[in-house]
Amino acid sequence: MSEVRLSYAEGRLPSLVAKEPRMLTPYADPWPRPEGFRVVALATSIEAPHTTYGPWHTDSYSLAWVVEGNGVTHYDAHEIATRPGTVLCARPNMQARHDWGTSRCFQVFVTFYLDQVRAPWPAPESWPLARHLDPDHVYFSLFRSLLGFDLKDSATHACAVPLVELLLRVYVSGVPAREGQVTAVLPDAVERALGLIRAQVQSAPHETLRLEQLAKRAHITPQHLCKLFKESLGLGPIECAQALRLELATTLIERTELSLAEVAERYGFSSQFHFSKAFKHSYGMSPAAYRKAFRSGVTARPPGLMFRNHPLRHYFYEDAPGKILGST
Repeated sequence: MSEVRLSYAEGRLPSLVAKEPRMLTPYADPWPRPEGFRVVALATSIEAPHTTYGPWHTDSYSLAWVVEGNGVTHYDAHEIATRPGTVLCARPNMQARHDWGTSRCFQVFVTFYLDQVRAPWPAPESWPLARHLDPDHVYFSLFRSLLGFDLKDSATHACAVPLVELLLRVYVSGVPAREGQVTAVLPDAVERALGLIRAQVQSAPHETLRLEQLAKRAHITPQHLCKLFKESLGLGPIECAQALRLELATTLIERTELSLAEVAERYGFSSQFHFSKAFKHSYGMSPAAYRKAFRSGVTARPPGLMFRNHPLRHYFYEDAPGKILGST
């Protein structure tokens, strides 16, 4: 605000003196857009302890965030010890292999192509193969945002593709940005119920989860619990439990030879038909078609219902960005 000075002693009326307008410094993006940038897949995976994926020959670029677990990743002759918060970057024409450690590993990854990046971008062969980021790095918020997009819907590409490019820029530049401290708070009853759902699905996935029992343990009526879930998450408590069981069951489809009927029974679905119907609703294809496509390399796991919903990702899996509930 301009300052007003009274000048009665000089016999003049007060006046407003306009100051020179402050010039704003314009900022321009110093890095040109990558040429031929195309996103191929966005997926999640849950790997059993002491298992190996690969080796395989990479034909694209990829960024993979290790959310939970540890292990050793091999890119050509390089060995990279991973932990929660590790982000890996693969380039085309590499020999790759993942050896998972002593606990299950949960990771999310995106693959993409590009034809060329021009200076001042560093040359791709100089990009680090891994970065180990602090839990509150902004990178994890960006990756979570990306998981909210369904790449099968072309209407999302205008936002999803530039977001992948931004993930690459932050990774390559090594910007030490920290995440803002804005956290959505769920109602206490919903938080209690989510913890109970997670504990039961992980310890006894075949057992039926009863709404009445869940509400009683959360100290609330079933009707009010459902109302709070719908308002907070857009899903009912039983739908949330099914989403988590589907994610765990999908890992068996990918990594074992169990029949679909056995997978359905292990994760508490009343029949193979019920399991297949729920799977297709979440993933867009039947479990049999998915197993075949996954093993032939045609597709990677798309984000399921859980991973399109930020509060579910946070409350089922994370105690802080990059830190899994109950992990050490």
